[in-house]
Amino acid sequence: MCMLQSWYLTADFQMFVFSIPIIYLIFLKPRLKIPLLGTLLTVSIGLPSFVIYSNNIWGLFPMISDWFADPPSVPYYTGFYIQSYNRYIPYLFGICSFFITDHADKAKWKFSPAMKVFIFFTGLFSILATFLYVSLRFYVNPYEFNLTEQVLFAAIHRIIWSTAWVISIVINNISGYGILSDIMSLRLWFPLSRLTLTTFMVHIGIMLYTVSQDEQNWFGGVHQFFLNFFGDYLFSTLVALILTMMVEMPFEIFWKRAKNLILGPPAKSSSNSSTVTSTTTNNMSDTKNGITAILSPEVARVDEKNEAIGNTVQYTMQL
Repeated sequence: MCMLQSWYLTADFQMFVFSIPIIYLIFLKPRLKIPLLGTLLTVSIGLPSFVIYSNNIWGLFPMISDWFADPPSVPYYTGFYIQSYNRYIPYLFGICSFFITDHADKAKWKFSPAMKVFIFFTGLFSILATFLYVSLRFYVNPYEFNLTEQVLFAAIHRIIWSTAWVISIVINNISGYGILSDIMSLRLWFPLSRLTLTTFMVHIGIMLYTVSQDEQNWFGGVHQFFLNFFGDYLFSTLVALILTMMVEMPFEIFWKRAKNLILGPPAKSSSNSSTVTSTTTNNMSDTKNGITAILSPEVARVDEKNEAIGNTVQYTMQL
């Protein structure tokens, strides 16, 4: 059976291609930034809502056991759930986070520790409250289909999730979360952040395999739940590591060599190149052919921090 999450690659690539001219147009015409992003946000919310309303279908994936046997054969799954236009809200919020961060950096925005704590826990509470309400309202208790609720919550739960993540990313890029940002920027997380996408792709298959091995229903406590959860996560990570080493890394090496063969090797800096300005003068060193600036450890640490956190939240912005 093909990976159930393989649709994610297609949707993500389509949104990536679609977003390139949008970002380029905004850089050419900065005045179009707010009208263009506002129009795209309206369309990304309105189009799925219109499809849900006109076809009288669920906005959230219904827990119908027969559908999980073969999701690609279900018209709802292929015709609406995995379509790119149904997933564009979080992707668009991710694009907006860049422009918000750029504007905040130029405007010298500052966030006090109290404001950071308030925003962090407000976002966390909003996400947990949304998941809890959706679970209790649509899945746990007996539910009578209501088209208005489906239209509203199809967009609301993604907007809340995306907004909380965008605010967290903006604050981290501007002023950070102190010791929490230092912990998240450790090189220990770099391999895990690289495996995030592949783990997301394979984890459903691992869970289905685990469930299929149970010969009878069982009722366990919290301890047993966490054992099964971390066991499945560890197994998914190991499978993701194998796939990354066998597929992604060789293809990445091939792509770099093909690019160098077609475009030529990267140009080396000339001995008479001009002096590059560094953020601090303490890290500058004189060389034989000129003066080369070395990025300060603080700047490098911030770049590593942003890369690690950005990779970690990449797949969650698609949920």
